[in-house]
Amino acid sequence: MKVRRDAFQAIADPTRRAIITLVAAQPRNVSSIAEKFDTSRQAISLHVNILADCGLITIKQRGRERFCEAQLDQLSEVAAWGDQYRRHWENKKSSTKDREIVISRKLNAPVELVWEVWTKPEHIANWWGPDGFTNTIHSMEVIPSREWNLVMHGPDGTDYKNRSVFKEVIPFKKIVYEHLSSPRFVATIDFEEQGDQTFIRWHMLFETAEQFIQVVKTFKADEGLKQNVGKLTVYLAGLKTSLTNKSRSFNQ
Repeated sequence: MKVRRDAFQAIADPTRRAIITLVAAQPRNVSSIAEKFDTSRQAISLHVNILADCGLITIKQRGRERFCEAQLDQLSEVAAWGDQYRRHWENKKSSTKDREIVISRKLNAPVELVWEVWTKPEHIANWWGPDGFTNTIHSMEVIPSREWNLVMHGPDGTDYKNRSVFKEVIPFKKIVYEHLSSPRFVATIDFEEQGDQTFIRWHMLFETAEQFIQVVKTFKADEGLKQNVGKLTVYLAGLKTSLTNKSRSFNQ
């Protein structure tokens, strides 16, 4: 009894896939197809017959030769099946969840003040980095294409040089900078005015998932970012108190 094969079974064999590729470019006789493979003409004829049974090629007799032509429309079912998984692979590739850190916080300060402490070196030096770190800022111009160079001094005395370049700056709305030192990442900070308060979303995107894992394990970057936002919160509170006291003194 003749076994009925479908397109999936036909293209499961690499030799048959190669034959389809050959005859898709131009019709070929069985002899010229066999010349492309390190196998017998009999074996190639068998593959050709299987492809013909599945409707993936048609065989036309021309004199003593059999010519094969591809029928690519018959691959539509295979293509449709593959498309659903292609979308899955593309979505997985475009996803950044395995290489990003995100933290959001509502700060008890107006957006103008939050923006100031984010963009003025004399402010950011006082709150940048995890707990126990201090900073020396050598240059910082919050303008697209300009650099930010600082040294973070760890509590154990280790210095960490950091070089970044600002990619996008929208006053009171967004700051994007690329960290060029190791580890490389892109940071995006969004600012949203909410009355006398400011909602910020801080996003760090690393180059690869492997790099992200290493940074989290070695430097505890996720915990460090939380501490950084905590220091920002405390600094803003102290700054607001200082400004309020100055205002009261001025009005007395």
